[in-house]
Formats: sequence, structure tokens, C-alpha cells
Amino acid sequence: MKALLGAAACAALIGTPALAADMAVKPPPASPAQVFSWTGFYVGGNLGYGWGSAANTVTFVDANFPLAFASSSRNNLQTVIGGGQIGYNWQFSPHGVFGVEADLQDFNKQASRNFSGACTIICVPNSDIVNGTSNAQVSWFGTVRGRLGYAANDLFFYGAAGLAFGEVKLSGTVNEATVLGGGGWNITSPYGIAKDKAGWTVGAGTEGIISKSWSWKIEYLYLDLGSISTSETLPPLPGISISAQSHFTANVLRVGLNYRLN
Repeated sequence: MKALLGAAACAALIGTPALAADMAVKPPPASPAQVFSWTGFYVGGNLGYGWGSAANTVTFVDANFPLAFASSSRNNLQTVIGGGQIGYNWQFSPHGVFGVEADLQDFNKQASRNFSGACTIICVPNSDIVNGTSNAQVSWFGTVRGRLGYAANDLFFYGAAGLAFGEVKLSGTVNEATVLGGGGWNITSPYGIAKDKAGWTVGAGTEGIISKSWSWKIEYLYLDLGSISTSETLPPLPGISISAQSHFTANVLRVGLNYRLN
């Protein structure tokens, strides 16, 4: 009897490692995928390219002939731009993000056009010659925009719209040369206006995560800064005046780098 019990015990001891070896080994639990939150404040800088135009109309009136001359032209504004931005994002669902961003940009680009005309009605042809220049400039601009879009974890695709503002300038000169029986006059008068204007902007962009604190972005914006106008009376003769107006629009393509403050 003792011999049988001893044999059974030995068999149990020998079989235990084999059973343990046959048992499935559970893998370690998988690490949860990192989910990035876009909520928080940020500041950053950007660099890009701006191209726009100023649609100008210059009207010259000389009631002495009479003469009314109008010139329409478009000054193209193209330059490298740079600036900074500050904003806040709120992630309100797993994929929905709303934010507000403000920026200031240096533009400081001027373009010039020449125009000319001659009196041909109720006067001797070419007895009154008008020549002039029109200079249009955007000195700087800024925007305050809402951003709404879709977050695919570390990428944020958004549309943007809001307020645009900046300083725009319009200036130039007009020269009138007349020939009246060996006499006449030759006068030149400058005109100009500079004004801070408010308008609107719309655009779209993409932002991506570099690290916990840093992100990159690429963005396009269209801006409309509205119109400015001025009117001048040319001395020394009465009945001579000039008026000018310009409408400013611009396109912006820029890349930027943001630093999260929280």
C-alpha cells in the first residue's frame, strides 16, 4: 500500500511541470493610445507671403475747359510678411475644436501706377494734358478670427472667419498743362490719405502636433480692408479739383509655430 502511494506522489510531481508548460501565458496589457487635447492658450510666430491689390479711381475736373478725366487702375501689392499670434482652443467633443485667434502682421508694401489724358471736347485737341501717379500701400494688418474644425488626435483641420483691420494709404500727384493762345498754365498738385480701416477675413488651415508644448500650422486667408477716398482742390485757379479712391484686398499664405502655455 505504501508503495502505491509513493508511486502516485512521484507521478504527480513529474506531471506538474508539464501541465504548467501547457498553460497559455497571458500577454501584458496594451498601453492605451495617447489622446492629445487641443484645449488651452498658445502664442506663436509666423512667416509667409502676401499678395493683394488696390483698385484705384482718380477723377480730375477742370471746369474752365470743361474737362472731366477719370482713370481706373489696379496696383498690385506683393511682399514677404511676418508676425505673431495668440489664441485659445476649446475641444468640446472627441473631434470638435473651437478657438479664437488674434494676430498682427507687417506688410509695408507700396505700388505705383501712372496715368494720363488729354482734353478732346470743347477745346483744341491736346490743348490740355493731364498726367499723374497713384500710389497705394498697406502698412500693416491684423485679424481676430474664430476657428472651428475637426481634430484627428494630433492634427487639427479648420476654417476661420472674422475681423480684419490695418493701415492703408493712397497718395499721388496730378499735373495739368494747358496751351491757350501762347499762354496757359502748368500746375502740379499732390493728394493723399492714410487711414486705419476695418474689414473682414475668411480662410482655412491645418495645425499639427510636434511635441507636448509645440505645434506647427499652415494657413491661407483672404482679407478685404474696404475703401478710402480723398478730394482736393488744385490752386491757384478756381474750378479745378481732383478726387481719388481705392479699395484694398489681400491674400495671405503663411506657416507658423505655436507654443502651448498650459
